[in-house]
Amino acid sequence: MGRALAPGYQLSLAAVWFAHLGISILYGLIISLSIARLTQARAVFVGGFVGLILYVLNWAAVKFLAPSMRGNELSVLFTHVVFGLISAGAYRGLLKRKKIA
Repeated sequence: MGRALAPGYQLSLAAVWFAHLGISILYGLIISLSIARLTQARAVFVGGFVGLILYVLNWAAVKFLAPSMRGNELSVLFTHVVFGLISAGAYRGLLKRKKIA
């Protein structure tokens, strides 16, 4: 569900996985900072919006740094928004766990 690499790019699978993992961790931290003090419902909404903003930043970076990778943008947009929704919901759900006596 992402952009396809241009034929000239020669990256190993491990390099692509680690790059994607690093970006995902960075995006997760940005989303967690954005929603830490919000209620559950509001946090999920804001998480989706932050995912949209991160998509725009990602699109701009790809446009200027690797224009040959552009394409399939609807699925990339969808993935960013859903990542924001899920990570915000998971973060808020795990933030304050109730202790079982």
